[in-house]
Amino acid sequence: MQFNIIKNVYYIIVIAISFFLPACSNAIQQIVEKNREEYLLHNPGALDPKIGSDVRYVTHTFKFLEKHKVSHDWPIGMDACGYSIIEIPESQQDGYWYGSYRRLGDIFEYKGSTLQEVRVNGYPERSYDASFMSLDNYVKTWKKVDELGVERTYGYDPICEQALVGASLSISVYLYSGKPKWLEKYTARRPAGSKEKYFFKKKFAGRDWLVRKKKLKKKLSNGGVPAVEQWFTPVADTGYYYSFEFFSDADSPTDVHTYEVMRKVFRHLLESLKIERLNKKEAMQVQVKVKKLIQNIEKYAIGK
Repeated sequence: MQFNIIKNVYYIIVIAISFFLPACSNAIQQIVEKNREEYLLHNPGALDPKIGSDVRYVTHTFKFLEKHKVSHDWPIGMDACGYSIIEIPESQQDGYWYGSYRRLGDIFEYKGSTLQEVRVNGYPERSYDASFMSLDNYVKTWKKVDELGVERTYGYDPICEQALVGASLSISVYLYSGKPKWLEKYTARRPAGSKEKYFFKKKFAGRDWLVRKKKLKKKLSNGGVPAVEQWFTPVADTGYYYSFEFFSDADSPTDVHTYEVMRKVFRHLLESLKIERLNKKEAMQVQVKVKKLIQNIEKYAIGK
């Protein structure tokens, strides 16, 4: 009799614990998440990448509009860029970055859109369902009426971007199809008496640039960090432009180490940009590949 009572008490304790532990676990998880949110709220930049003096880079390389090979660096450890990736089988990879970042698809145009080849199920052949990605979000703008009936402008997303919230610093790379209208405005002759900063021509790292520099100011009214340097250069004769931009406010230089390292990173990015014309054989190979991609696009459109 006594044994049965003890046995029943034991079962009751076990059952109680089985109900209590998940509830306790959930409560602890909620407390942890709440503390994390509070910490991030009062410590902006806590999740920023750690910037050491020895910054390493990965090189992004791709064929562009069947005429050129374009490449530029981006720091390892910062947010990945928006280019399309060609993954290769694990057996062919010789390191973490190989196949994940360096193998980028060809960029080509089709019916007014800018597309980039992407493969994610092996190399070199795969089914069509995801064999290209639109870059229109990056290279152009369009207007659209939102759910509130307000016409808004979309597009011109940075192709590569890293913000350091805690240090109020940011670097971005843009790829534009044609000159943005505001670039046209600031490359025109500056009106007499105007205090606005206009672009000037500069030769740097073997390339011709349009450069605009502005004085450091306080944060923008919306809390954003203003662009203090903008560098534009044409992608050969394609009608596209690359823009490298450095964002900082008047408080940023107080973090001297991070500020100086980010300045060096920005200069390195400018120096790393290379635009090389393909030789005749290379151009023909790319043309054949792009033609096949377009055939697949049209075949897929018919079959939908």
